[in-house]
Amino acid sequence: MPDPDDPRGHSTATVSNPNSPYYNPSHPRYDSTQDSSSSTYIDQRGISRTGEEAEESAENRVEAQEENAGWLGQLIGLFTHGDEVSETYNEDMNAQAAQLAKGLNTRPSPMMMCANYLGTPHPELKTMVTEDVDPDTVGEMGDLWIDAGRREQTQL
Repeated sequence: MPDPDDPRGHSTATVSNPNSPYYNPSHPRYDSTQDSSSSTYIDQRGISRTGEEAEESAENRVEAQEENAGWLGQLIGLFTHGDEVSETYNEDMNAQAAQLAKGLNTRPSPMMMCANYLGTPHPELKTMVTEDVDPDTVGEMGDLWIDAGRREQTQL
């Protein structure tokens, strides 16, 4: 049984999962919407994850692999941990992109009454998405929309 005081096991996903050895409804990161035994549980299978969630998942999986690799694997992990997390994260994001391309269900986009993109000439649209655009900010904004959608979904 893992040490309950080990901070590596204290992600929202692990403390909220009744099948996890770290399950703890009293933990500050516990989220009842992720607890399948809770009356407020929301099934999130087939829903795209935020970049932050994918990064946390990659970190947890690499740490679990290192723990199960014995002393030599743990020693090697001291030197390769960051690269392994980055590689796992990139693989997860690429897999999610492939799922989205195949039609993974996403939440409907917010209504934007002031924008008529169908009536906007293509060169103008291209400029809107290619000039003075910071990809990190776009990703952060996407994560904010996903979080807002989840909060809205929990209130339905």
